[in-house]
Amino acid sequence: MDYLRWSESLIEKLVKAGFEFDLVHKAFKEAKTAIELEYKKGELSSAGACFIKAFEKYDIELKLSRERGQTRNSRELAKAYNISEAEARSGWEKGTKKKLAILSGFRGGEVDFSVKKRKVLYYLPLIYAKETIKLSNFTIKPFLHDSTYSSLLSDSVFDGKGSIIEVDGFESGDYLDRETDFRIFDALEKLKFGYFFLNPSYSGSFEGYVSSENFECFRLIEKNPDGAFEQKVELTNGMFAFSESLHAYYQYRISHQQKPIYLSTAQLSYVGLLTDGLDSADHMSAMRMYNRCWGTYSIHSHYDKALLAKVSSEVLLSLKGIKKNQSSKVFSEKMMDTINRFAKSSQIISHIKEQFLIQGLDLEKEIELNLEGLKEARDKISHNGVPDYSYINVPFYLVWFPLFWLVMFCNEKLTEEEGIRFSLFCGLMCFNVPDWQKSEFTMSSARKSHLQIYVDNSKHFPQLLKKTPSESQIDIYFQSITHWLNPGNESKEQDIYS
Repeated sequence: MDYLRWSESLIEKLVKAGFEFDLVHKAFKEAKTAIELEYKKGELSSAGACFIKAFEKYDIELKLSRERGQTRNSRELAKAYNISEAEARSGWEKGTKKKLAILSGFRGGEVDFSVKKRKVLYYLPLIYAKETIKLSNFTIKPFLHDSTYSSLLSDSVFDGKGSIIEVDGFESGDYLDRETDFRIFDALEKLKFGYFFLNPSYSGSFEGYVSSENFECFRLIEKNPDGAFEQKVELTNGMFAFSESLHAYYQYRISHQQKPIYLSTAQLSYVGLLTDGLDSADHMSAMRMYNRCWGTYSIHSHYDKALLAKVSSEVLLSLKGIKKNQSSKVFSEKMMDTINRFAKSSQIISHIKEQFLIQGLDLEKEIELNLEGLKEARDKISHNGVPDYSYINVPFYLVWFPLFWLVMFCNEKLTEEEGIRFSLFCGLMCFNVPDWQKSEFTMSSARKSHLQIYVDNSKHFPQLLKKTPSESQIDIYFQSITHWLNPGNESKEQDIYS
């Protein structure tokens, strides 16, 4: 098609889309030389850019869009054009839609700058759900290749073995909605919080290395029908935002090759207790800070874990109106109240309590000692800019914080199961935190680390007690605790799970 016929058909297309004939014709005339040159080279997008440059003199929204792309924010644009900040934001957003629609027309597509609804899928590539897991207000499901939403998955990046997350009122493949988006990512924080409480990843753990990155969720939005439009994701370096190829970003994020988690309902049994009804902005903020401390940090980016740990615990105190210097006292009193309450009817809790008291545990003192260490590390980085390398990892905080959350917000819902966990935590506090993950190996056997004993027994004791064990079996449980809390006793630890 020669240039004249092409330009006439394009002008007609732009006018039908709602642009004024006189202004479109005027801009084409002014930029004719540049547009015709690019058209004859086959550079249709460049031809469109030449037209837009001329046309924006007659369309303030296009001009606002260009200046926004040059990193001017809405406040600066509002001041420059003597309009409100809301008008500036609305203007550049509309201008961007117009620019994309015009470029689409130049490439032979439709010129339509109305708001288009796009279908969306929230995909978790490193979560392998063994089943559909229904939790309070959200669900984790295996990804199905023959589903109505499967076309939204990028086959060139993902293998489809992962899972999807949905919230009540939203199913995968529904249209993208900002409120739903917020609810999805809040649900993810609850999911991580409940998972890491019950299944903390420690040195030598069965699940291996697990971090917050295992739960990374990819928002997969339906592609533009015009293949010339590449999906983008907004990234920021702290100074300004820029757009990166969505495809390239996904490939970068999965290049770490972290192992997947095989997830079951049992592994998430505490999500409801920990989070139901606790979703205010402050609750979610504390939860996010905790989950971030489970993140994989590079060799140079670990300094803020102590800061996040201390601030998150202070948020909880503020929610309950408790002074910062009272956290150790309040936590210890509430925990011991729960242990004492269930020790009256539970032989196992009573025995664990007896053993940690024999060790002379002063729970409040030990909690205060560890929290003070976090505070000092926090103060060094926040006040002096000096990182404390001894807090690259924060194992005490990662184990303690969810328990602190439980005694602060869920006290009325606690059962014997939590009583067992609390008493075992007191046993764990009989040992120095740096020794928690040390395992002992001999030629014939291996002794579990203190943290592994705490985690395993917290899960298995309640399950075993539900089976109405015999007196001899109960005695084995007692012996295992006695051996654990008496480090000088070299007796071989019995396998209580056989």
